[in-house]
Amino acid sequence: MVLLAVSAALFWNTADNIETFSGGEADIFVAPKPHTLTKAERVAVGSVAKQFVESAVARDHPERAYEIVNADLRGGLTRKQWAKGEIPVVPYPVARVIWKVEYSNTDAVGLAVKIYPTKAAQLEPTVFSMSLVPIRVGDDNRWLVSSWAPRAGSPSAIGGPPRGGGASQDAERISPTASVLWLLVPVVLICLVFVIPVVFLLRERRITRRMRRQLDSRSL
Repeated sequence: MVLLAVSAALFWNTADNIETFSGGEADIFVAPKPHTLTKAERVAVGSVAKQFVESAVARDHPERAYEIVNADLRGGLTRKQWAKGEIPVVPYPVARVIWKVEYSNTDAVGLAVKIYPTKAAQLEPTVFSMSLVPIRVGDDNRWLVSSWAPRAGSPSAIGGPPRGGGASQDAERISPTASVLWLLVPVVLICLVFVIPVVFLLRERRITRRMRRQLDSRSL
């Protein structure tokens, strides 16, 4: 790390860079306001999520999910194309599904969706992230699924095993020793970047000195 600091001090780009800014007003991001879902909204969100998983994700009549996804997730496909199942939705063999609300604001609702697979699939339960956006229809909101993606990490984060099942075996296990070793890898690589040139330089100097000594001995 000392070598890295010295190298940065000696070889850092010292060119005179002048930052310029464009004219006009700056775009200021305004975070959406938090929104607590009402009981009716929770029922509506759950109904859309259930229909989406059972149709689009499980690929059981996926065209039934066509009307409950927004344009971004629909991907410009027609209902007939969705009916074929070739859709931009990660599939999964669904046996049972549970979910919880992770966030809710005026722009969207985020769900953590845990799916237990069918026995024939021989897969571990998997957690997906689902977001839904509200579309105002009269005095009520209509909910459309806007994104769906598998989540890295422990599937056991939002619940236990299905009723009647055994203990959950899907918790992520990471060795502390392995974690430390992985942290050391970049440090070792950085050190090697500086150590290897130094080793070659010392080797060349040693060879040069040896040749000089040989030439001096011959001249005598």
